[in-house]
Amino acid sequence: MFVKAGGCAGYQFGLKLDKTSDSDVIEHKNGVNIVADPKSADLLGDAEIDYVETEMGGGFKFNFPESYLTCGCGHSFVPKGKEQATGARRPEEHHAHY
Repeated sequence: MFVKAGGCAGYQFGLKLDKTSDSDVIEHKNGVNIVADPKSADLLGDAEIDYVETEMGGGFKFNFPESYLTCGCGHSFVPKGKEQATGARRPEEHHAHY
């Protein structure tokens, strides 16, 4: 797994096949190894990954219970503690007061 700057919320995540390095963080969950570079692992925090199958096909579903904000498309997020760095505001913080 990796995290990079981008998306409507500030950070995008993704999956790719890659060789491991000595500094990678490796988590063993339910018989699967999840590998991330240290910076990505820190930003991912307690991210949950699940494989789901629907009428439209199967794929990975990500949930970020510890995130400050996730976007509507579900492909980007703001980790807790990074709100100020990205300028992210929750939707309810956008309301104007008259």
